[in-house]
Amino acid sequence: MVQIALAWLLANPAVTSPIIAASNMKQLEENLTSADVSLSKADLERIDRIAPPKGPYYT
Repeated sequence: MVQIALAWLLANPAVTSPIIAASNMKQLEENLTSADVSLSKADLERIDRIAPPKGPYYT
């Protein structure tokens, strides 16, 4: 879930730099692997159907 959430942020042009936090090495590694996750346009559309975008930070 963490990797998908961070990958979504990385795919959003309104987000210039996601801020991550970790309490231990395992959490840090999970956060960093999100850079390897590639979401397709279909993936992003499905996520938007599940959790509709709203607010000023969505483009």
